Amino acid sequence: MTHQQNRKSCQPARETVTGAGLSQDEVLVLQVLRLFCMTYANPGSHAWEEAFSMSVRELGPQHGLRTAQEVMNCIRALRCTRKTSFDFIDPTCPCCRKMLAHHESHFMRLLKAERANDGLTRQMSAVVLCEGENPSIFLESVTQLAKQLDILTDSNSKTNKPVKRSLKFTGSGTA
Repeated sequence: MTHQQNRKSCQPARETVTGAGLSQDEVLVLQVLRLFCMTYANPGSHAWEEAFSMSVRELGPQHGLRTAQEVMNCIRALRCTRKTSFDFIDPTCPCCRKMLAHHESHFMRLLKAERANDGLTRQMSAVVLCEGENPSIFLESVTQLAKQLDILTDSNSKTNKPVKRSLKFTGSGTA
C-alpha cells in the first residue's frame, strides 16, 4: 500500500507551507528540494528528473535549470555536513505536501533569512541543519540559491512581467 492510499500515515502539521509565509519562488524551491530528497531516499524514483522538469516548467529553461542546480548544490553540501538523515515530506502526497517537516522548515527559514540579510536567523538555522558542524560550505550554497532567486525577482520587477509559470508550444510540433 502506498502512502497516498494509506491516509492514516498523514500527520497533523506543526507548520504549514502557507503559514511559513513563503514566496511563490520559495514554494517552488521547497518542492524541488523534496524531489531531490526523494531521489536520495529512493533512487529508483528518478524524482530528480521531475525536479528539473518542474523548475523549467515554472521558470523557463534558463532560470529553471539554474534554480534546480542551486537547490541540488544545497542538498549536496548539506549531505556532506550532516551525520543523520534529513526529514522531508513526500512531494507526491496531496495532503502531506501542504506541511513542512522540521528540517524543511529550518531550510526555508535559512533561505528566507539569507534573502533578508537576517544573520542571526541564518546562523541559527544553519547550525541546526548542520548539526553543529562547520556550516560554511552549506551556507555558501544557500547564498548562491538566494542570489539566483533574487535575480528572478529583480528581472521580473524591472520588466514588470510575472515569472514565467508555464511553457506553451504552438504549431504542429514538426520542424
